[in-house]
Amino acid sequence: MYDIYAPIIPRVGMGGFLLNMSKQEAEKVLGYPLGDGENMHNGAWKKYMIDDALTLFFSVQQNKLKAIETEKDYKGLVLGRIGTSTDEADLLRLDPTLVYDEFEEVYESKEHHYQIETCLPEEKARWISISTEDWSESRMIDQ
Repeated sequence: MYDIYAPIIPRVGMGGFLLNMSKQEAEKVLGYPLGDGENMHNGAWKKYMIDDALTLFFSVQQNKLKAIETEKDYKGLVLGRIGTSTDEADLLRLDPTLVYDEFEEVYESKEHHYQIETCLPEEKARWISISTEDWSESRMIDQ
């Protein structure tokens, strides 16, 4: 069942959606069809936005959910303490494994396998992303 308060579990899922589930399985969680979605990377990927809470990224070739990203209305927490309204100044205190990647402009925890993008001028966590282990690699292959 779709739940905007569900915890964010890196390499597993969030909101009731599990990484590597099929589009059909995701539609069962959601309770209605996802529709056509937005094509990405020359049609190799599909992006589906849900209620200003989540964005789902599917590999078209594999029909698998490979990444999930929070949107502004998602209320679940990663590690039980970091959410989409956490102050940027508190991120490193709440998870010392986070490192800022200047090129990607995100905080990333390689230990806990998630990323956070912050939003200016609010200086708060805005997007929290989790993905399968092969997400980056498969994105590069499908481009």
